[in-house]
Amino acid sequence: MSENSAVTNAATNAVTNAVTNAVTNAVPKEVCKRLCEWLGLDTRSPITLWNSGNRTFTVGNDMLALKEKLVTEGMWEKFYWFIRIRYTVEVDAIGGLCSEHDNVDWLINPVRFALLVDEFLRREK
Repeated sequence: MSENSAVTNAATNAVTNAVTNAVTNAVPKEVCKRLCEWLGLDTRSPITLWNSGNRTFTVGNDMLALKEKLVTEGMWEKFYWFIRIRYTVEVDAIGGLCSEHDNVDWLINPVRFALLVDEFLRREK
């Protein structure tokens, strides 16, 4: 299997999970915890944002915090190509055409963005 095929297959398998969760507007607690840790937030405190339900990664401020961290860490371009493959696979699956405009519109969903960042970070380890 070629490297491109492996990437495409992995993307296809993960798209379903990311899209399903994005539609339900829910980011699992374990994902919230991982993202809070990556952002440098203390997750051990009983009043931690993710634990109290205040940091749900379902709003724009959370999405922007993740994006800024990706930029700061020098990971934005690699993340962008990661999501570009995802979007292309998803659109191809429904027989659509890929455009940059639609890709950005698809990406700007706080839940989907958080789930994609989480998966991207787990793959980078």
